[in-house]
Amino acid sequence: MGIRVQYQPLLSGDLITVLIIQGRIDASTALTLKTDLKGIPIQGDIVLNLEAVPFLDSMGVTFLVSLHKFCKERRFQFVLSGIQEQPFRLLQLCSLDSIFMLSSSLPKALNYISQNRDQSSQG
Repeated sequence: MGIRVQYQPLLSGDLITVLIIQGRIDASTALTLKTDLKGIPIQGDIVLNLEAVPFLDSMGVTFLVSLHKFCKERRFQFVLSGIQEQPFRLLQLCSLDSIFMLSSSLPKALNYISQNRDQSSQG
C-alpha cells in the first residue's frame, strides 16, 4: 500500500497548512512522504491529519520528529489530529505523546492553534 498526501492551506489570520496523510507511514513510505512534502510551500502552522494512517513504525516516528523540529525552528505550531490507536500507542511508548500536541479531530486542532495564537498575542 502506498501513501498519499493532500495539501490544504487555510487562511485564518496567518497561514495554517493542513496535511492529510493516507496510508501507512513506515520504512517503505517515509522517504516518499518526505520527498512529497518538500514540494509543499509550508509557511505557517501545520496540522498533520492522521485519521487515515492505521500504522506507524520507527521510520514514521522519525518523520514526525523531523517535521516537529522543522516547525519548532520556525516557531510554527505543530498539531497531530485524528491519530489512530496503533500510532498513538507507539508515540506513547516513545514518550512523544507529551512532546507533540495531539488533537482528536481536525476542527479541534484548528481551534487549538487559533486559541494558542490569541494567547501568544496577549502575552
